[in-house]
Amino acid sequence: MFSQATDGSSDEEDKFFPVLITHEDQTTGLITTSFLDMPVVNSATGENIAEALRDSLSQCDLSLQQCLSFSSDNASVMTGRHKGVLGYLHQRNKAIYLMGCPCHLSALAAKTGGKALKSFDPEDFVIDLFYHFDKSAKRKHLLRELLVFCDVSVRKVLKHVSTRWLSLHKCLERSLDLWDGLRSYFLTHFDDDGDDDEYDDASRRGKEPQKRKRYVTMIDIKLNKDNVC
Repeated sequence: MFSQATDGSSDEEDKFFPVLITHEDQTTGLITTSFLDMPVVNSATGENIAEALRDSLSQCDLSLQQCLSFSSDNASVMTGRHKGVLGYLHQRNKAIYLMGCPCHLSALAAKTGGKALKSFDPEDFVIDLFYHFDKSAKRKHLLRELLVFCDVSVRKVLKHVSTRWLSLHKCLERSLDLWDGLRSYFLTHFDDDGDDDEYDDASRRGKEPQKRKRYVTMIDIKLNKDNVC
């Protein structure tokens, strides 16, 4: 008996669907998760994805009759009762139980927990930070100099994409990695830039341009990897 999970990745030209199964390890008797296959499904309809999952199982002499549950995100192509992957899997085994993806659930829990930081919104923080440096060669150069001065590896400020559920963690982690250089930048060069045109970047995401005070406040916020990631 086993449970299976999959999610599509379109970072490359082809759309990959890595297939994981959770099962009992016959050697140790412990429950473990194993990588099974990674088929390409460019025409990612529910029927095609379900067929690819069945093929991956059959290649390893596994049957859907042995499947206890199916884990995925909540997209209709995955969970739809009629034309979703789950619907086609139920045609072979109606007992398959739908589970939400633990990673997606953890991401949602972390996002909700972040809202408890009433004086600090993690998403606003990483968005404002990216757009402060975006399209400004001068600001990037000043930051680069201070990163070198602070003996911090020179790396880009990452852009947060809310539809990517791993994005917030990566952006916050990168900000923490750059923290000493960022703090020095805002303490040293905060009032040096008199060009307000670059604040129009904030308008692109549907908000009024942020006041410069937001960036001064940033340097006083105590962050650590345990309470923001």
